[in-house]
Amino acid sequence: MHHSPSILLIPGTTSVAHLEENMKADRVSLDPGELETLARVASSVKPWRPEPPAEAPGALEGSPAGEHPNVATLRTLYADLTRLRDFAAEDVVLHAAERETPGGVKRVVGRDAVDAKERALIAMTDGTLVMDVQHIVANDHFGTVLGVLRGTSEGKTIAMPFCGVWRFRKGVILEHWENAYDVTRFFENLVAAGG
Repeated sequence: MHHSPSILLIPGTTSVAHLEENMKADRVSLDPGELETLARVASSVKPWRPEPPAEAPGALEGSPAGEHPNVATLRTLYADLTRLRDFAAEDVVLHAAERETPGGVKRVVGRDAVDAKERALIAMTDGTLVMDVQHIVANDHFGTVLGVLRGTSEGKTIAMPFCGVWRFRKGVILEHWENAYDVTRFFENLVAAGG
């Protein structure tokens, strides 16, 4: 906190007593020698970062060195949605972009049902659905993909931004949240473009 008067630590606590104790931290004053010692110790410690699992179902041959296996899985899925069942748990849950009610989310449960839903999505675009991935990040537990959803009808391309969020366990997909700007309007525009 000595670096700037606009810095304040945000402590985590589970009790009022700990919170009160943490609030007293702003009264602690360290002399320059103590600050120098703390800086030296902190700079000598290598931060811990989790290592990707050596072998995971999502690990694909040909992935760049150092790439997390779940990134490779997501890259594969966005290139070919029909591969979802290769990586999904039997009881995978999909939170679909189409909303059943205002504020509500349509849930699809089970590998077969999710696979059928994704294949129906492809069919609705007459097989022209493309997900242009712009960015993927993933770790052992979660992944996020940002990109643009595209479909073509009668030579006219309709595009819309999307963000997909994924939950993993040991390289297997447990849950997926579809987030598109307005997927209903996307398909309405695609149908309208087709005449």
